[in-house]
Amino acid sequence: MKIVITGSSGFVGRNLINYFQKSLFEIIALQRKNQKCPYFIRDLNDGKNLSKILSGADVIIHCASKVHCFDKSKNDLDEYRKVNVMGTKNLAKYAIKNGVKRFIFISSIKVNGESTANGELFKIGSKINPVDNYALSKYEAEKELLELSKKSRLEVVIIRPTLIYGPGVKANFLNLMKLIKFGFPLPFKNIKNKRSILYIENLAALIKECITSKYALNKILLAADPMPLSTNDLIQLISKTLQSKILLFNVPDLFWDIFSKIPILKNYSSRLTNSLEVDALETMELLKFKMPFSSEKGLIKTSNWFKKLP
Repeated sequence: MKIVITGSSGFVGRNLINYFQKSLFEIIALQRKNQKCPYFIRDLNDGKNLSKILSGADVIIHCASKVHCFDKSKNDLDEYRKVNVMGTKNLAKYAIKNGVKRFIFISSIKVNGESTANGELFKIGSKINPVDNYALSKYEAEKELLELSKKSRLEVVIIRPTLIYGPGVKANFLNLMKLIKFGFPLPFKNIKNKRSILYIENLAALIKECITSKYALNKILLAADPMPLSTNDLIQLISKTLQSKILLFNVPDLFWDIFSKIPILKNYSSRLTNSLEVDALETMELLKFKMPFSSEKGLIKTSNWFKKLP
């Protein structure tokens, strides 16, 4: 089976390539940045090379997306739509022209929203609530794909993952691990939230299931590890796997109220203190599939990678 993976230089893409190569699939690693890549394409809206790349492909796993817009002189939403909506739609159109059977789109749980109330979970049928332009562009891309699937034989699978972690993780998750490694005191002892996270190999296993599963056809799936964790539990687990001592302490609620009103810190505050819980069992029951790793096992593998960093 020939599989095209876009965004192959990113965290998710690199891990998927390693995972699927072990399964003896023929992998076409499509990149938009590395011009030395055999399958380099600068812009997914330029179809000049897409037909050649997609010829004979069975499945596309579309991971490439614009996550940040750094050029403030440009219209933020237009920039997201150019890559995440029009680029995705164009890729799907060329997939249809070249007889690709299935298109697996890695969307985002942010399509559903940034948080859940205590005791509530995001489910497959939950209302849509994208609160930023990135999430809105992902939702618009989903709609374009589902519309194309109605007019063609292209089978579409949409996956909305929660925060993804694993060997090679960057950004906030990596920074948190660094703080824990050095025993930096953290003010999360009294945080009682619940957040769903997703180990990269669980995502890879889910995608592999979606390549052939009849139950995944034209479905929107929410992806997360089997059980959510509080920020406190997450820190304790990372501390345990890194064999590092961590000091957690309480702060008054007023501290978080003030913290959340500082624009540059607002997102960090909400991600660490609010809940974002996904019904992971719903997707597993729909596909008759079980995630292979618990969060603890995923964190052990991530910590083993982290401990080898210079």
